[in-house]
Amino acid sequence: MGLTQVSTDGVKNDAITKTKIPANQIEASELADNAVDTNAIADNAVSSAKIPTNAVTQAKIADDAVGADQLASNAVVTASIADNAITQAKINVPISNRNIIINGAMQVSQRGTSFTPGNTATPYTLDRMQSSNSHDGAVTITQSSTAPDGFANSLKVDVTTADTSLASGQYGQILYKPEAQDLQQLAFGTSGAKDSILSFYVRSNKTGNYGVAVLQNDNSSKQVSFQYTINSANTWERKTFLIPGDTSGVINNDNGRGFDIHIGLASGTQYTSGSLRSSFTTFADADLYAGQEVNLLDSTSNEWYITGVQLEVGSVATDFEHRTYQDEIKRCMRYFQKIFNTQIIFSKNTD
Repeated sequence: MGLTQVSTDGVKNDAITKTKIPANQIEASELADNAVDTNAIADNAVSSAKIPTNAVTQAKIADDAVGADQLASNAVVTASIADNAITQAKINVPISNRNIIINGAMQVSQRGTSFTPGNTATPYTLDRMQSSNSHDGAVTITQSSTAPDGFANSLKVDVTTADTSLASGQYGQILYKPEAQDLQQLAFGTSGAKDSILSFYVRSNKTGNYGVAVLQNDNSSKQVSFQYTINSANTWERKTFLIPGDTSGVINNDNGRGFDIHIGLASGTQYTSGSLRSSFTTFADADLYAGQEVNLLDSTSNEWYITGVQLEVGSVATDFEHRTYQDEIKRCMRYFQKIFNTQIIFSKNTD
């Protein structure tokens, strides 16, 4: 007697159930290619609720089991990605040479460990760090051992003479000026201009809103400006600022000033009465420290610290790139070095 073909129409509902199939009765090796295809699987036939925990693991998925051409449009959306599924540690970023800033951990201070800058434009303090002031107070800048975990040093600003009422055009600030040729990787002035991230650790007894600005000197003096808040007194806080790429603003490939990074400590209304800039536009005094409320100079009990200064390509602030003292001092010696046995001093400023 011949066998009568059995079609799906001839099989009653629930004729075959999971409980009627012994464990391991059907193995992958017994299924022909394409024996079960997506057209044969009803909507919601397989759901996450029906798959036991750890039924599908990375070890059970063969290499190239799922290719990009097998994923339907919108198969994976942001709503389907669990919190922390993708973290900074899982993103491929350069291991070294990320930080464009030299001496960002304040390790090197060849000129001394204590400085009393007056009202001059760009007196150097710790290597590569400058102080620019125009006010009636006075500060002392030192290389301090007060630092966040993982750091040994910071730059400390200590107010020694107060100025409780700043005139409109007065200010106090810390500056850093990376060389233009060190910023070529940002591709400014091209259609591929890249964003960058400025970050640093800061601490002060004086809480409130401070200002930060980045000036691009090579193309009609453009600027962006930001605000940050010290939320808790005498507590290290990390601040980050997204510097947008500029497709129209070329940074010259030379040893001039590529960026001027301004970090405000106190500022009169001439520099605070404008608006923050989220993209590079023509420089205006009023926008430099727009919205800054803090006057660090208003009391001799005030102090302010900074360390872990980092400037890197991209839109995500990575962990600070720690370099050895040997590496940092070699970088610093491009701009200043002492040869003690002959008392000859070499110095190069990027002004």
